[in-house]
Amino acid sequence: MARITYPPSLGQSLKGRVVVITGGAQGIGASIVEHLHSLGAHVIFGDIADVPGTELASSLSTAHFVHTDVTSYADQLALFESAFTHHGSIDAAVQPSTTPPGSPVLPLTRSPVSRWHLSRPPPPFPESSTEEKFVPSVTFTSVYSTTKHGLVGLMRSLPHTKGLARFNVVCPSATDTGMLPDFVKAAWTGAGFRMQSPEAVAESVVHCISDAGLDRRALVVAGGKAWESEGELEKLSGAWLGEENGKEVDGSAAFYFASVSD
Repeated sequence: MARITYPPSLGQSLKGRVVVITGGAQGIGASIVEHLHSLGAHVIFGDIADVPGTELASSLSTAHFVHTDVTSYADQLALFESAFTHHGSIDAAVQPSTTPPGSPVLPLTRSPVSRWHLSRPPPPFPESSTEEKFVPSVTFTSVYSTTKHGLVGLMRSLPHTKGLARFNVVCPSATDTGMLPDFVKAAWTGAGFRMQSPEAVAESVVHCISDAGLDRRALVVAGGKAWESEGELEKLSGAWLGEENGKEVDGSAAFYFASVSD
């Protein structure tokens, strides 16, 4: 993958720009809000966590908080309408909302519920051996990873808009936020891996917003460093798909995007 390095001037073009953010009250979202504010952007952000959201907005001069449940279209519409009301335009939207799954928030049939439970680690059962066994696992990893794959797939499927809009995805590795339990953080760093800061992820988001040449790309952020993955995958499509199949897939994709973009 191609390593991304950020110049000192990163984000200077964002002064006065209007950015809408969901899930901006805590963790990575809050770091994005603070980073954009430090660059002079006007930030309108939403979250279901009203207390930290209100406190964060009150500490920043050009930020505005709106209660937003991302599972509600009406709430999301109100968030964007608030940005138009205050500033008359929107230059960028960032959607870092994520939370470990708890109680179902949408009606589910028995089949999806079964698949959800099957994806979770089984409960411990007594064993004949007295030896203790420990398998580190985060129960929501499968759901989180599936969602991340879905967002990358959505980004790949969106048509080019000929300069009207750009779509990029940031894929962070383990980040020091409240979403990760302390025992996971300890195991991660104990294994020699770096637990990156939310600010490192926020920097990659700023890069996606400010770099006009970055479109339909995925930035993998791990250990505080960023790499762009989509371009390298496209270059190597013949190697992992096969030369003939790679040409067929690339050609049909180009035809599709040219058709839907017209």
